[in-house]
Amino acid sequence: MIKNLSLIETRKNNELIILNMNNGKYYGLQDTSLEIWDLIEECNNEKELLNRVLNLYNEDKDVITKEIKEFISNLVREELIIYEEI
Repeated sequence: MIKNLSLIETRKNNELIILNMNNGKYYGLQDTSLEIWDLIEECNNEKELLNRVLNLYNEDKDVITKEIKEFISNLVREELIIYEEI
């Protein structure tokens, strides 16, 4: 799981603005989605990312797992990350 190299990122206050140079679309991340985005660089795979997020939030594991999978799926669909399940 790696970030697309064709992205331009700009942080302003507590928001990250991303421009995908491949499709010309802008995206905004803040709060939890921004925290997860930052963790993607530190984590080698989805399992490690999930464990890191579970340690940050005292929420139901099944709920967090579902939301992380949906978020990753959205990032892949929008070509913000490249993800190959091992």
